[in-house]
Amino acid sequence: MRRPVAIKVLEAEGPEATQLDFAAEAQVLAGLDHPHVVRAFDYVEAEAEGLCLVVC
Repeated sequence: MRRPVAIKVLEAEGPEATQLDFAAEAQVLAGLDHPHVVRAFDYVEAEAEGLCLVVC
């Protein structure tokens, strides 16, 4: 898509509460639309890589 992005990764091996907090953060970011707040483009739960949030 030719735009710079950042990928925030949380290792799969962690407390379940931390994983739920990460998923909640992705939901909150997806609902925000402001020029001074990063936008969430994707959220992936991958067993090998962990949890990934793609923001721009």
